[in-house]
Amino acid sequence: MKKINLLLSNKEIPFFIGTGIENSIYKELSKIGITNNIFIVVDRKVYKLFRQKIDSISSVFSNSHVLQFTANENNKNFTGVEKIYNALLRKNFGRDTTLIAIGGGVVGDTAGFAASTFARGIKLVHIPTTLLAAVDSSIGGKTGINYNETKNIIGSFYQPETVFVDVEFITTLDTRELVSGLGEIIKYGILTDGKLFNYVTRNLDRIFSYDFKTLNKVISESVHFKINVVEVDEKESGLRQILNLGHTFAHAFEIEKNYSLRHGEAVLAGIMSAIILSEKLGILNSELKEKYFRFLAKLEQLEFSLENIDENKCYSIMRHDKKNRNGKIKFVLPIDFGQFAIGVEARKYDVISAISETKALFK
Repeated sequence: MKKINLLLSNKEIPFFIGTGIENSIYKELSKIGITNNIFIVVDRKVYKLFRQKIDSISSVFSNSHVLQFTANENNKNFTGVEKIYNALLRKNFGRDTTLIAIGGGVVGDTAGFAASTFARGIKLVHIPTTLLAAVDSSIGGKTGINYNETKNIIGSFYQPETVFVDVEFITTLDTRELVSGLGEIIKYGILTDGKLFNYVTRNLDRIFSYDFKTLNKVISESVHFKINVVEVDEKESGLRQILNLGHTFAHAFEIEKNYSLRHGEAVLAGIMSAIILSEKLGILNSELKEKYFRFLAKLEQLEFSLENIDENKCYSIMRHDKKNRNGKIKFVLPIDFGQFAIGVEARKYDVISAISETKALFK
């Protein structure tokens, strides 16, 4: 497996990317002193598909337990966290436990938050099983749950000991999950010099045919980029805010659609809204908009609609976004590939108009 290190001031976190995690996980974890008291929280659907693989991971450790978790946004709350707490206590796990989260963003965020708070913090390992989690939510230490219709408003920064990306998990994803992962990858492509954006655009067919080499490349490039950002700004006080490109709109779309949208689908639409708003404010390079339109046109696998969303409700949701400051909605807006504006404010009329234009594009 390929190894990429995330270097923080007080910690070095190795990321492993490849296949056959069950053959290497014990060896790698034993290097950092993890050999027993393993509590695995796994997406119920993933366990059904990969039971032999996950049982193999569990069996090499002494005193291990597997908890199946129903991974959906309706379980990404205090009730979901309590289920993990209760199982930990029922099985007599204590402070010397390592929690291994196996699943997509919901499992990683929820189990990660449980790990950060149980016994004032236990060790955490991520094994992301979706493309989106592999390139985004498993990197950087963000954990969180939803509360009162606000996404990820309760949470913590809590870094894992290590992360294992096994591409074998990715090859079982349905088309919508691949599209969802591409939402974050294409965001990185816009935030960088455009090379990743162009590579993804040229290789969509290979991605959707689950080509190992192509998936390894886009995952590795994405992990490299996000690691570089997190190393500079771990707690999102500066540069890391750029990773919120499109997300203020996206979170509103997710909530307004009652989470029927996958996160990355909402991000694809949210980036479009950010591009439109940037154009309205006169700061966008029109070539970026044209390239993004061409990318979306080529992405034949889009299966979601924003047709029935209410623009004013979306705006109301955005006013409660956790990234707001002094009651003002703050946007990250693209200028060109690798160029962006942080903390931009906009008139309600322009925001509503950007949502309306985006809605017309995703019918």
